[in-house]
Amino acid sequence: MLPSDQSSTIAGHTVYHMFYQRVFEHQRLLGLKLVPKLKLAHIWPSTWQRMTVSLATQLYSKHMAMALKFLREDKKTAHLFNGSEATEKLTKLINDTFDIMNGRHKGESINGNNWNNLVEMEERCFIVQRTNNSPGEFQTGQKCPYKKFNTKV
Repeated sequence: MLPSDQSSTIAGHTVYHMFYQRVFEHQRLLGLKLVPKLKLAHIWPSTWQRMTVSLATQLYSKHMAMALKFLREDKKTAHLFNGSEATEKLTKLINDTFDIMNGRHKGESINGNNWNNLVEMEERCFIVQRTNNSPGEFQTGQKCPYKKFNTKV
């Protein structure tokens, strides 16, 4: 998760944690639940909570991406969410990547019949490669870090 007071550059776009904070505050003040499971622990996690996968998957969910888009396009809140496009895109990217990697049975796995998921995964690997400040950055020509796919980026 991004530190609460920072931003990160991913594939040439700046992503701000403050937009997640603003969604949380907007929900809290108005009682509106755009992201149903969003709690304080998602926005400002303790040291132990940062290791909780469920908090990360709920923060970077389809609901959060949809909430960012809705609040950016709503005339009343547009000024608070101006510039949140990259944050929305990253949120969708993480959600979709997690869904691809989290197949529960053979029908959801990546195989010859489901090749589009592999193509999507390779695109995500390419985005990780282009990330400027990723500690896990890898160079062109290296294999995708997801060994299951055994393809080059």
